[in-house]
Amino acid sequence: FEGSLPEGVFSKDMALHLAGEMGLNGANYRAVEYGGPALSALSMESRFTIANMAVDMGAKTGLMEADEKTAAWTREAGRAGEPVAPDDNAEYEREIVLDVSSMEPAISAPPSADNVSPVGKYAGLPVHQAYVGTCTNGRLEDIEIAAQILRGRKVADGVRFYVAPSSRKILDAAVRSGAIQALNEAGAILLPPSCGPCASMTGNGVVAGGERVITSANRNFPGRLGSK
Repeated sequence: FEGSLPEGVFSKDMALHLAGEMGLNGANYRAVEYGGPALSALSMESRFTIANMAVDMGAKTGLMEADEKTAAWTREAGRAGEPVAPDDNAEYEREIVLDVSSMEPAISAPPSADNVSPVGKYAGLPVHQAYVGTCTNGRLEDIEIAAQILRGRKVADGVRFYVAPSSRKILDAAVRSGAIQALNEAGAILLPPSCGPCASMTGNGVVAGGERVITSANRNFPGRLGSK
């Protein structure tokens, strides 16, 4: 990943652009190694989002070279380990270079995660439900971004907006930062720390027939959130 992210473009957009380039089965039974200055500039939370979506290209794993940010995160988490790096003469089956400087906010529409378009393609299309959470985007950074956007605003009438932190630790941090209060004042519905409605495993957030959802989840297969 080369360049610098424009304002309003995030690591999820990087992951979606790559998924659109690679295709749903583009990395089947392979490992994807990510790198470049744009990746190094990301926080650990943002990097997790990209690595998390390796499986959505069919990959067995997603790897990133460790740096000082990685070392600081592992120290804080109490997880000691020795960093590894690719050999100088490492050979790759395929190399893809994406310049993030020209990236736009992206969205993937059903029936698969590689059906990627600029979000502007769907501007003005009404939605019945919005959801921030899941293993892809339920971290503190994601919740704070949502809170920043919604401060001083209200969730539109007729729209249900669910937020599910990925863990109790993240929920506690979001409460301390004021993000949960801002979301609550905007009209968001807070769910317990969990996967939430991502795999239709909870009663809250499961959609009915004819409803349209915008979600931070990485999977958008028909029926994933309830009705097809």
